[in-house]
Amino acid sequence: MAVRYGVQGIPHFILFKDGEILGRMTGAAPKMRFEAFLNDHV
Repeated sequence: MAVRYGVQGIPHFILFKDGEILGRMTGAAPKMRFEAFLNDHV
């Protein structure tokens, strides 16, 4: 799966909607940054 989706670091978050990738985020992040990432894509 990592190769299929091009994961090059851990943690690596990929948001999907209807089977399509909406966004990606690699690396540890503070809660506020992660929430902003989610809010930008949901």
